[in-house]
Amino acid sequence: MFFGVFDFTFVYWIAFGIISVPIVLASKEWLAEHGFQMNWWKWILLGGWYISTLLAIAAAFVFLGEGEPGAWWKLLLFNLAICGVAFLIVYRLLKLQKKASS
Repeated sequence: MFFGVFDFTFVYWIAFGIISVPIVLASKEWLAEHGFQMNWWKWILLGGWYISTLLAIAAAFVFLGEGEPGAWWKLLLFNLAICGVAFLIVYRLLKLQKKASS
């Protein structure tokens, strides 16, 4: 806090936005390079996976910040396993659609 009036937590969100823009642009290029034909529902599916992964990681670190030493890493491992399986499902759907359109 700056003299008890100004809080610099907005810097985190600015940095998060600065990092997220290149990730989205790079994913668009990567998908085009590998021949995936993306339409609106595929972008929603991929964006939903990305946002849910970010929220899953954030939830575990909230536990860490609250001082729950046993719960945060268990939640992190559980969430990463779920997000990993979800990624494989999303990738498989995109890959199957790619083969069907070829």
